[in-house]
Amino acid sequence: MKVGQRTLDKDRQEEGVYIVSVAPIVSGLMVLAALLYTVTQGWGTLVALVCALVALWGRWVLQRQATKDFTEMHASQREYKLTGQPEYPEFVRLRAQQMLRDNKALTRAARQEVQGLLAWAKAQEI
Repeated sequence: MKVGQRTLDKDRQEEGVYIVSVAPIVSGLMVLAALLYTVTQGWGTLVALVCALVALWGRWVLQRQATKDFTEMHASQREYKLTGQPEYPEFVRLRAQQMLRDNKALTRAARQEVQGLLAWAKAQEI
């Protein structure tokens, strides 16, 4: 029974998804919003739902930035193969180190891809 197995696999990594999901946080905030509705006459619900929107927006911003960073690093790899200019591996090395240091929301696959790019950049310095 392979039908739908990829959809049900919790360890699957979707292509182009570099940031972990905020679905558990958003779901929890929605449940909290429903529970708060009866207690706070609506204002608690509003606060919880606004927090859910902030979480979704934050993930969107991080995903957009990570996609841009990966696109730039892969473009630098291609350009280095064409031109051989040492600035390209240096850019990849610096950007990969910054991503690993600053972005704690990277998926496991994205972190491995960054480490691979970093290894490539360091190998070009030899």
